[in-house]
Amino acid sequence: MGHIFTATSAAVVGLALMSSGCYQVLGLGDYKQSGDGGQGGGSTSQGGAGGALPTCGSGGSCVPSTPPGWSGPVAFFTAPDGTAEPACVGAYGTTMGPFHSSLDKGVASCGCDCDPAQGVQCTTPNTYCETNTCGVMLPCNNTKGPIPPGMCTTIPLTAISPGPTNSVIANPPPTNMGSCMPHPNNVLPKPTWGEVAKACSGAMVTAAGCDAGQVCAPATAAPFDQLCVAAPGDVACPAGPYTKKHVVFESFTDGRTCSACSCGPATSTCDGKMEFMASNCTIIVSTVNAGGCGLKNSGQAPSNARYTPMPSGTCQPDGGMLSGDVTANSALTICCL
Repeated sequence: MGHIFTATSAAVVGLALMSSGCYQVLGLGDYKQSGDGGQGGGSTSQGGAGGALPTCGSGGSCVPSTPPGWSGPVAFFTAPDGTAEPACVGAYGTTMGPFHSSLDKGVASCGCDCDPAQGVQCTTPNTYCETNTCGVMLPCNNTKGPIPPGMCTTIPLTAISPGPTNSVIANPPPTNMGSCMPHPNNVLPKPTWGEVAKACSGAMVTAAGCDAGQVCAPATAAPFDQLCVAAPGDVACPAGPYTKKHVVFESFTDGRTCSACSCGPATSTCDGKMEFMASNCTIIVSTVNAGGCGLKNSGQAPSNARYTPMPSGTCQPDGGMLSGDVTANSALTICCL
């Protein structure tokens, strides 16, 4: 009579044919002899790759014995993630999993920007000096001013001709450079699984009715359409017919982080413009940008000047660097017929 065995551990690692005709379990788990239960009627042919497995017992199949270091046989199911997981029932009623595979990390990126500087102050009065030409930018030694920001200020009258008709406008530095607000620009998408997988164990196997090196295993129930063996970690499939490899995982850990975003000191300027005016600040005679040179007299001698700064500043960003990675945890290799 054949001996019937049942898995008492999810980590059954093999059977060894003993001289008595019984099987002994080796490794992490064991098979438990549950008594004689002759199955009979087995085929003596080896199932070829892709062919039908030899039948045995009551609807069972002769399958290769579980290799040493592996657990099995297990019924295996895989489907796109989000598919409802079937229950482990019948002969394969012990749940292993659920597991997942095809981890998609997404495209992560970290960035750091700085908003324009705020709080830039330009309170220093401006000055100008007169020159006959702007093209050569000769030294200007007749500085006029000061012209306080935002105030229409009386200036010395200068004849249009003869006399200098152009002015070189100064560009005083800010009295406060201001500061910038950091603006993180981080993208850390949530990782997703592409597939859900489940394995079921616990089936009783017998040597009756099968060739040497085979056991009679109960048929799997849909949707568990693959018969397999399992081992911890991501390992190569064992030698023999269990060659269709799946690597599944219990969970993942997302260790990605972005470093802090900050802004360096502001580089700011006052810039702006100088307006030369006549008739007690009611007529604009000419306008020259701060830091530049331009026509002061345009047919009318100005009597006043008004300096209007236009403060601005920028900062160099610092930080916003990506580190870490997404790792899948607790790998399990499933190798199927």
